[in-house]
Amino acid sequence: MKLWKMIDEAKKLLDENDEAEKAYEADPENTESEKAFDESYKAFGDAYMEAVNYIVEITAGKVDFQRAKMLVTIKLDEMQKKEIRTC
Repeated sequence: MKLWKMIDEAKKLLDENDEAEKAYEADPENTESEKAFDESYKAFGDAYMEAVNYIVEITAGKVDFQRAKMLVTIKLDEMQKKEIRTC
């Protein structure tokens, strides 16, 4: 999978997580909304880490783990601020 597809998937899951978080915050006693939030958070985290690890892998470690996390986070933040759905 190409890096931009991984970032697009992470962005999609981040958006879903934001929606699930809003629903959970609106009704914190609802176990279904809590479960949906937890699942969406895990899915986003997995996609995020996949993109980070891929950067480290394709650069043969020249971009270390911390730098790769920063790069992915910056890209996701940029996409969120500009309301961009895909790279």
